[in-house]
Amino acid sequence: DKDVINFYNKIIENISDCKIILYNFEKLCGYKFNEDFVKKLVNKFPKQIIGVKDSSYNLYKSLKIKNFSILPGSEIKLISGLKNGCTGIISATCNITSRLAREVYDSYLIKSSEEKNVQLCKIREVFDQFNLISGVHSVLSNLDNDYNYLLPTLKNLDGKNKKKLISQLEKLEFNLNNLKAAWVKMLNFYNKVIKEDGFHIIDSRQNKFIIGNPKKNPPITLKLHKRNLNFKLLLFPDLYFGEAYTDGNIEIQNGHPTDTEY
Repeated sequence: DKDVINFYNKIIENISDCKIILYNFEKLCGYKFNEDFVKKLVNKFPKQIIGVKDSSYNLYKSLKIKNFSILPGSEIKLISGLKNGCTGIISATCNITSRLAREVYDSYLIKSSEEKNVQLCKIREVFDQFNLISGVHSVLSNLDNDYNYLLPTLKNLDGKNKKKLISQLEKLEFNLNNLKAAWVKMLNFYNKVIKEDGFHIIDSRQNKFIIGNPKKNPPITLKLHKRNLNFKLLLFPDLYFGEAYTDGNIEIQNGHPTDTEY
């Protein structure tokens, strides 16, 4: 425990305004946090240590700290975690299940049906048959070839296991078409909420979408030159927009990058 305290002390000495979420995953790092030690860390660094991702699952049911986020590492623990006062989850498979997980979260808050949670848990159970990172990359590689590249010693699933994974997901009525349809839903959502102005989007297949009510003539137009940008901007717009613009994969016509800050 002393070495762990020294580790965080060094970080906070050098970056005093940082915010830290502990990662409790004994299988990965060989160390497991316990309740008393987490409380000790929070008491020592109350402004910096603000939460814990619990992938060892020994904390999320019983740890109670005011203004402290407790986040299990699996969709399977989402509802039980919320019932025990947790904030939500942090899960590798939320790269794929994030929208469904959000539906489950919102349904819990309004005390609605847990039907979606059954589907969410079954999807996670499918991924749990494989290495999670390999499984996630294997599915996403159908949308973006970049996901075929992993750091050693990880690698994508072989053809047989990838086929098994995707087949089981499709039996649960969850497939890549859901992700593609979500892109159109997101654009329709933006079209409803952006009222004062707007812009056009033309994707790599030359599909044109009008967002809001463009005042400029000709309107500001975003041209996406790579097919995978639909998916990347859907999940992580803050991360990928600037990168894609810098790389020349997004072209802004009749405007400037600052004009797209809606």
